[in-house]
Amino acid sequence: MALFFQFKTQKDEKDPANVLCSEWHSQHAILAVAMDNFTVSLFNEEGDKYDQKGIAHSNSLCACLAWHPKNKLLVTGWKDGSLIFWNTDDGQKEATPIHADHAITALCWNAQGTRLLSADKSGQLGVWKIDNKNRLTPMIQHKKNGAITHLVFRQPHKKGGVIMDGGDRDNELDMEDLDMEGEDENNPSTKFNKDCTFFFGGQEGVIYLADDNGNIQPCSSLESPIAALLYYNIKDGIVCLTQGMQLAYWTLDSRTQFNQVMKVKISASQSSDGGACQVMWVGPGLLVTSNNESVLRFWNLEKDENYLLEFNEKGNDNDSRKMGLEKIVCIAYNRRKRVLASAIKDAKIVFWQFVGTDESISPDDWEPFAEIDVEPGVHDIQCGPGENLLSCSLPDSVSILHETILKRKMTSTVSLVQLSPEQVFVETLDGHATHTVKTDLRVKGLDLYGRRFCVWDGKKIELYEVKEDGSPPVRLHEFQAESTAVALHSEFIFIANSNKVGVHNHQAHVVQSLQFSDMEGSPVSVDVHGDYLAVATEKHVIRLWRLGREARAHGFKKNVFESSKVEITSVKINYTGTKVSVLAKIKDDAGHTTPDTKIYVYDVEGDKLHSYDFAQHSRYPVSHCWDATEPRLLGCETRRFGALETIQGGEEMETSSRIEVATMFVSSDKGAVLQDSFPLDRTLTALVGLAVPSLYFYTRYANMDAGRETHMEIKPMPNFEKIDCTDPKVKQAMLNFSFFLTMGNMDEAYKAVKTIKDENVWHSMAQMCVKTKRLDVAEMCLGNMQDAKAARALREAKSERETEAQVAMLAIHLNMVDEAAKLYKQCKRYDLLDRLYMACGKWDLALQTAEVHDRIHLRTIHYQYARFQEVTGDLDSAVQEYEASRNHRYEVPRMLCDHAQFEELERYVQSAEDKELTGWWAQYQESQGQYHIALQYYEQAEDVLSRVRLHCFMDEMEEARIIVEQTSNPIAAHYLARQYEDQGNAKEAINFFTVSKSFRHAISIAKEQDMDTDVMQLALRAGQAPLMLDAATYFENKGMEDKAVLLYQRGGSLSKAIMLCVKGKLFDVLTSIADDLDDSADPDVFMRCADFFLENEQYQKAAKMFINAKAFERALQICLEREVKLTDEMAESMTLPKTDNEDDEAYRIALLKKVAKVAKIQESYHLACKKYTQAGDKMKAMQMLLKSGDKEKIMFFAQHSRQPDIYVMAANFLQNLDWHNDPEIMKTIISFYTKARALDSLATFYDACAQVEIDEYRDYEKALAALKEAQRYLGKSKAPDKESKLEHLTERIAVAERFVRARGLVKTDPEEMIAVCNSLLTETDIEQSVRVGDVFALLVEYHTTQGDHQSAYTLIEKMRDRNIVLSYYLEESLVEFVYKQMGIDMGTEEEGVDEAIPEEDV
Repeated sequence: MALFFQFKTQKDEKDPANVLCSEWHSQHAILAVAMDNFTVSLFNEEGDKYDQKGIAHSNSLCACLAWHPKNKLLVTGWKDGSLIFWNTDDGQKEATPIHADHAITALCWNAQGTRLLSADKSGQLGVWKIDNKNRLTPMIQHKKNGAITHLVFRQPHKKGGVIMDGGDRDNELDMEDLDMEGEDENNPSTKFNKDCTFFFGGQEGVIYLADDNGNIQPCSSLESPIAALLYYNIKDGIVCLTQGMQLAYWTLDSRTQFNQVMKVKISASQSSDGGACQVMWVGPGLLVTSNNESVLRFWNLEKDENYLLEFNEKGNDNDSRKMGLEKIVCIAYNRRKRVLASAIKDAKIVFWQFVGTDESISPDDWEPFAEIDVEPGVHDIQCGPGENLLSCSLPDSVSILHETILKRKMTSTVSLVQLSPEQVFVETLDGHATHTVKTDLRVKGLDLYGRRFCVWDGKKIELYEVKEDGSPPVRLHEFQAESTAVALHSEFIFIANSNKVGVHNHQAHVVQSLQFSDMEGSPVSVDVHGDYLAVATEKHVIRLWRLGREARAHGFKKNVFESSKVEITSVKINYTGTKVSVLAKIKDDAGHTTPDTKIYVYDVEGDKLHSYDFAQHSRYPVSHCWDATEPRLLGCETRRFGALETIQGGEEMETSSRIEVATMFVSSDKGAVLQDSFPLDRTLTALVGLAVPSLYFYTRYANMDAGRETHMEIKPMPNFEKIDCTDPKVKQAMLNFSFFLTMGNMDEAYKAVKTIKDENVWHSMAQMCVKTKRLDVAEMCLGNMQDAKAARALREAKSERETEAQVAMLAIHLNMVDEAAKLYKQCKRYDLLDRLYMACGKWDLALQTAEVHDRIHLRTIHYQYARFQEVTGDLDSAVQEYEASRNHRYEVPRMLCDHAQFEELERYVQSAEDKELTGWWAQYQESQGQYHIALQYYEQAEDVLSRVRLHCFMDEMEEARIIVEQTSNPIAAHYLARQYEDQGNAKEAINFFTVSKSFRHAISIAKEQDMDTDVMQLALRAGQAPLMLDAATYFENKGMEDKAVLLYQRGGSLSKAIMLCVKGKLFDVLTSIADDLDDSADPDVFMRCADFFLENEQYQKAAKMFINAKAFERALQICLEREVKLTDEMAESMTLPKTDNEDDEAYRIALLKKVAKVAKIQESYHLACKKYTQAGDKMKAMQMLLKSGDKEKIMFFAQHSRQPDIYVMAANFLQNLDWHNDPEIMKTIISFYTKARALDSLATFYDACAQVEIDEYRDYEKALAALKEAQRYLGKSKAPDKESKLEHLTERIAVAERFVRARGLVKTDPEEMIAVCNSLLTETDIEQSVRVGDVFALLVEYHTTQGDHQSAYTLIEKMRDRNIVLSYYLEESLVEFVYKQMGIDMGTEEEGVDEAIPEEDV
């Protein structure tokens, strides 16, 4: 049971004030408390003022507090918008005002302590940075609607970090892995500062993501203001609870987009009395909510499950049961030791320890830890730094609860225990007198020697004496003395202070001084046992003295630790001064201290340091003491750290108690070895001391009522039960046996007890062997006990492969059932554990174990439990267990019949609604001759066959017939058909054989009765090939070929069906058969069909049959000779797959070419192209496409063939199209000629292009460009007459250039233009480059525009003389205009014909 000391914060009696809020520093024991007298006070862990000045602000109340996560820096927010910070160096300072006149509503530091967030009631949010001198500077501000009430930084979990719960970690968080993506400017996540990202929200009901660069992004809007906001670092998510009691959870992806995972409505309603709803993390992904109810609500976000923790389910006494009716005011959680504290309205603080695993989800994960009475009016509780501090905010002060290790000491006659900061409890062990002593100081330590004890507080010491007559202890003396540690001896008081230990007599006079050098350090712990003194210093040095008239040095000075991070907290010396035990704590780099999991023992005689590590049991030592007279025996009290650990495979560790007591033996050779450990009962508070054979405990009743007596409880040490230790020899023998057994020295252990004759002693030693798992020694003990049964069981148990299973059998015969169960659990022999539980009558435990770990035997255990219940007469329970074992259909009727409870059996059958059981009861009634009752139960059991069988037996054939017709049950129908067959009713027999699908029987009867129609119908309906073939043979023998053919066809015998068709000349039937044939049929069948179709001039079908028969040449021959259209399907059927065999591949190609040739003859050019392509002859394939004239396919084929000849063929084809008006065709032509490297053809194409431009469009500029391209490509070609062609082409280009130049001179130099044109007109053979009519037209148009109509007329007449068609070159209106100006009538003169123009153009 935990012990809490309460310290009240100091009040200002002159200026009383009420508490507004409070806040602990996360690393230092400093508590900031805001009061309504406009001040903030600072207190230490004992309620004393840490800083006398504190923080004061005129005419404004403090609204919130926030400690820096590392430094002693406090930021306070006030209702007038001020931010005032305090540190140990500068005291109080006011920050730059950014929240003027608006109350501060929230403050928040990031984990590194580099950024501070502040928010106010108007919706203003500020981001501050801090420098090395603790100075705050504003960085940026955000403004939103409504008050901002909640702030939280985004601190994603870093892989490999230690997770303490869903939202916090001990280690500082590194934000470098916030986003693993590259710096993508399109990714919205890259705009956020990874080192300072945070969430905020408030009255607006919207959660925002923002950073210190001014970036901000909203989440989805909620329906009501935010009541709580938490960051879920494991999943990089945010959890929110609204005032409307909606719990929502989002995660953020790599692009910082919110993804909603959960949104639920909590069944609890908003507190009617104004209590605030609290939400906090209490484990990885585990939330707890408190809403002024009598229950706590837990939510596991990882598994999306929840549960309630109700106090009345956990309490064991009346107070705890009443507690369930009280409301929870507030909660706090200590994540270091996973303890949840809850303040109850009736002035109680209840503590719950998490004892489950992270995988379990149950109220049983929480165990009652402690219950403390406090003053009424608690409105807030907070856990302080470390594991032992909790503050409770009262109306006018704060009560600080300090969990402490119980200070106690015991001698042979007196025990001493501290109850509170001012009280100690004294009990005499001889007269059992109890007294509570109230001292005048705040006790920090105590010591006891004989019947005298002293208490001290560091400044004052009080000395008391316990009277032998049982009267209250008497204060002998008190004196002032500065002290860090005090020890008491019969003659002296040893006071440690500074660098010495002062030796005082009991009258406080100094008689000696034990000095310590600077190298040794100052004393921190002292202990006296018998006549020996041990002192430990802050620098890990242990020194010993032997006490007499004065203190004399004993042994060696020992430096036990080399590391400066280890601090000694306690030393104890044994009775003979030969060994010293040491407890320590370890300090980390941040200054945090944690208990060392080891207990150290310094062996004075061997000058060795031994240790035992309790970490292997997930525990750490908290106190230790040596036996009063046995120097080798050490007692130690340990506590479990955190929640239960799990061992490999997911099993919970056996040690589930928070506090355990361990006994250890220490030797110079083996060091400290654990002898035994056991959990401390809930009724016991702490181990006070040990003296073989007893352990002494301080006990208080769990309800801690002031009127109940408190006392010491003496319990025998394990293995000393039932042993009479009044004989010193027996006591010493048992002690030596335990020592040598623990050390593993079996010879010495046997020597120690070989003279002992007491069976109880040997029984106790055998029990020790169970704990040490020494079966060889156990056999010796059983032999001395003369327990033949146990010895035999132990020999038989050796067949088990696990040592624990063998030891468990020994434990069972020694009546150590609990130890046996633990051993079976350790070796995971749950089958044997179930057998143990069953043998002990612990059926519930057996079933629970089998349900979880041994399901293969679960039904067996239910069956055995049912047999047990049957024997004990509890038939109702036996029925339930038989049902659970699934043997109830046999066992329950047997059991009830054995007990002659037939009426109960009938009721059970009726209530069970089990068809099998009902059917059994019907059979029973039938056996008793109750046929009509049996029929009723058969109907309930849906046993149609039994109903029909019984009706037939009763000669009620019509009723049986009706049942079969209604149910169509095939088994019942078969039975009824047999009955009709026996009666000679063939028609009904066939009918019901058909219903039962027994077609063979039905057909057999039909044949016997010559019912041919029924035979045919039944055979077809059966759909079974053997039956159809059998029926076909039947009809063939009877000469009914049409029916036989149909059945042969349906039965799969096509050859026989075709033979019958040919034989009976059933042409229509054969045609139908042929249509149904596929490739899987026999080729002979196809050939017969083909020949039949040829004879009947059905050539299309014949061709298909030949193809199916693989007679491809005959099929092609028919296609040619009989003009049968070769379809794509037929062609594909004749396309064989590729093969590696050369002969087969050659045949395949030849066949493809034949198919292509037939397709060509039938003008199926596309099909021919496809087959030529498959045959590898792409040239012929292209020829087929050219014949088809399909432009798109020709272009596609050429592009994919990539053969020069095919490119040329395709380009030549495309030139026959309207390529001039389709640029794509023109580009394709050029591309094909280029890819084919047919440059002469390309040059010819460009020449043709130039001629088209001249003839069709009179565009000499384009024509000239085309001629030049023709010249360029012709120059690159390898044509045999390239030179002559180039020369001719060059001349044409020169003529064209002259004309183009003349056309360009019309406006700039008309005289030169006229000269060039006249020159061209005098030359001969220019028509291939320039049309003469175009030259005349240019001159006529020019002279007309210049008004020289005579010259224009002369030129027109010359055109007529040369038979040039005027209308082709000149506008008719222009000619009429010239003639009119010359006064000449055009008349009906015939126009000449230009010989250069083809007739088709004219």
